Amino acid sequence: MIKVKHKITIDLLLFCIGVYLTIAGLILSFGEILTQKETIWASIFALLFCMVFSIGINIWRKNKILDLQYKYLDTLFNSLDQIVIATQGTYLSNANQSFFDFLGFKTMEEFHNKHSCICEFLEKIDEEDYIYQDKGGQNWVKTILENKHIHYKGSIIRNGKKHIFSIRATHMNFDEFERSIVIFSDITEIAEHNQLLETKIRERTRDLNRYVNLVDENIIISSADLTGRITYVSEAFIRRSKYSREELIGKNHNIIRHPDTPGKVYEELWTTIQKGEVWRGELKNKIVSGGYFWTENNIYPNFDLNGNVIGYTAIRRDITDRKIVEELSITDALTSLYNRRHFNHMIEVELQRAKSDNLHLAFVVMDIDNFKKYNDNYGHQMGDSVLKSVAKIFQSSLSCNRGYAFRLGGEEFGLILSPLNQQNSLDFVQHICNEIYKAGIEHKFNNDFGVVTASFGICYVEEVNSNLISDELYKLADESLYEAKHNGRNRVELKIV
Repeated sequence: MIKVKHKITIDLLLFCIGVYLTIAGLILSFGEILTQKETIWASIFALLFCMVFSIGINIWRKNKILDLQYKYLDTLFNSLDQIVIATQGTYLSNANQSFFDFLGFKTMEEFHNKHSCICEFLEKIDEEDYIYQDKGGQNWVKTILENKHIHYKGSIIRNGKKHIFSIRATHMNFDEFERSIVIFSDITEIAEHNQLLETKIRERTRDLNRYVNLVDENIIISSADLTGRITYVSEAFIRRSKYSREELIGKNHNIIRHPDTPGKVYEELWTTIQKGEVWRGELKNKIVSGGYFWTENNIYPNFDLNGNVIGYTAIRRDITDRKIVEELSITDALTSLYNRRHFNHMIEVELQRAKSDNLHLAFVVMDIDNFKKYNDNYGHQMGDSVLKSVAKIFQSSLSCNRGYAFRLGGEEFGLILSPLNQQNSLDFVQHICNEIYKAGIEHKFNNDFGVVTASFGICYVEEVNSNLISDELYKLADESLYEAKHNGRNRVELKIV
C-alpha cells in the first residue's frame, strides 16, 4: 500500500512545540526587561512563528512524498510489458498505453463512453471484443478495498486468443482520494510454457509408470535390508519362484537358496556387497514346489544420503533354459552323469584348485566287470539298464561328499574327489563298490559272483605339484584299475603319488 507517512507530521509538530516552549522560556527569563504587553506580543509572535513553520515544513514534506509517489506511478505507467490502470473510487482515472493498445481504445474518453466505471469494465465487457473471467463472483473493486492487497490470476479472451494475467491490486490513500492501482502482467507465454511442461510431465510420468510396470512384470527384482530380510519383490519374482508376496516379504533371502549351491558362493556374495561393491554371478534358486530356476544376478548395495549402506537390491535374469542347454551339453544322456567332455574340463579345474589351495586330490576310474559278456548274453537294452543302476549308486553316494561323477565311455566311469584324505577316499570308493555288489543285479557270466560287480582304481595325490598333468593322473588311475581286475575284480586298488 502507498500512503502518506503521518508520523512525519507528528514529529514536526512536537519539534515546533519544543521550539515554542524554548522561546517562551527565554521570553519569561527576560520578563524584567520587557513590559507585560511586550511579553504577551512576543509570546503570540513566537507561537504563530512555530505554527507557520510546522505547517510549511509539513506541506513541503508531504509534497515531496507525493512527488515521489507520482514518479513511482509514472514509472509504472511507462511500462511496456504491463497493463496499468488507476482508479479514483470505482472510476477509472488513468491507464498506460499498454492498456489502450491491448483493449483497442485510443483515449480515456473513448473508454468512458463505453464503460461508466471499473466494475462495469471488469464484469460487463462486450463479449465480442474481450471477456473477463475467473472473478469468483465478487465485486472486484470492493475486494481490493477490503483486502488492501490482492493477487490472483485471471484471463481475457481478445480477438479469439486467450490471455492469462497475473493481477496485483493495491489500495492507495494519498492526495485526498481513495485510489487503487492495478497491474495486469501478461503471463500467457509463461502459463502456456508451464502447461506444456505439465503435459510433458504427465506424459513422462505415464511412460515412467508404464516402464515401472513392465519392469515389475518382467524383471526378477528383490530388495533386502542389511540382514537379508526381504523388503520388496517384483511380480516377475513371485511368478518365477511360485512363492506368494506374503510368503516372501519379511523372510530371509535364504528362503530361495537351493541346497546345491555351495556355501562358499554366498560367503563371497556377502563379503562383496557388505563392502559396498556389486556382486555378479549365477545362482541356482529354489522354487516353493521343490523345483529350481537359474538366474544371472547383479546385487547392488543401496545407500542413504550420507553414503551408508542401508540395504541391497538384486536384479536377476532368468537363465534356466540356458543352463539346461549347458547341462545337456555336459551330461551323458543315458546315465545323467557328467560326460567325457565335462570331465576333460573339470579335471583341469580341480587340478588347478588343488595346486592353488594345497588340497588333496583323488581320481577314480571304475569299470563294470565282464560287461561285454553281460551285453552279449542279456542284450544291450538290459546292459543300458545296468549302466543306469550303477549311475544312481554313484549319484546317491556323492550327495553328501565333495566330488563329481562322470561316464567316461562305455561301461567306464570316473570320480574326482576333493579334498578327502587318503583313508576317507579309500573308504568312500569301497562303499560304492559294496553298494554295486549289494544291488544284486543278476550276471551269471560274471565268474565267482553271479551278480554285477565293478573294479576301481584310485590315484591319490597327497600334494599336487605344478608338473602333474591330467593325462598322467588318468594313466596312474588306470594302472590301479588294471591291478584290481588282475587281483580278482570287485575290489579297489590305490596308488599314491
